[in-house]
Amino acid sequence: MSDRSDRSDRGDLPEPALLQVWGGAEPRAGWSPSAPAEAARGWLAEWYAGEAAAEAWIGLDRERLERAVRTARLLWAWYGIAEVARLQERAIHLAETLKDSGGIYIYWRSTIRDALWEGPIVQMAWDPRCVHVLAWDRAEIAEQAGQDREAIRWYLRFLKEEQHLDPVEIPAADPADWRLRRPIPTTPGALRRIGGCHLRLGEGAAALEAQAAALSFVWSAGSPFGEMAEAAGGRGG
Repeated sequence: MSDRSDRSDRGDLPEPALLQVWGGAEPRAGWSPSAPAEAARGWLAEWYAGEAAAEAWIGLDRERLERAVRTARLLWAWYGIAEVARLQERAIHLAETLKDSGGIYIYWRSTIRDALWEGPIVQMAWDPRCVHVLAWDRAEIAEQAGQDREAIRWYLRFLKEEQHLDPVEIPAADPADWRLRRPIPTTPGALRRIGGCHLRLGEGAAALEAQAAALSFVWSAGSPFGEMAEAAGGRGG
């Protein structure tokens, strides 16, 4: 579904070095990124310095955009590079807005929940069609930086797409596995984190509402009763 006549011919545009981070690997157990963190940071800086050229290289090519989406996820999930936030935002925007000359969206999108019939959640959470998972990652970056209001905004962006993602089983975190170094995104997980953000902002009532919503999911892993009790103690917010 590419339209190579749009935006640029791209014949003389080099592939951005940053995409070496992902390479051509498919999600699987046993693989891990081989590039050093400092190299990944340097390539990200190069991407930003030539952002227009990098996006022109992507053009309207769905597979190239998929690689950018996966790379943006990996830079946070594996390397913990918070500076990837802008690339995450741009990748979401491009995936949601790019159209070919016929006005057809070029990017095939799916929710994790709808894709679970194809494979386990540990695999589908990394499927590039589920581009909104970048909103979860972006929220984590904001939360880690103490930007709770911004984190709420991005968790809500994730929830806009994943309103009923409540898997029966969620794999435990595994620092050695690139797919599990950070928690698997879920609907109750996002609600629980939103509650925590509201709590830190002194908004007890909003925190309690978010935690109660998290508990409404039958298979929710990890009960937020502790956070609810703390929120209830200061619900004046």
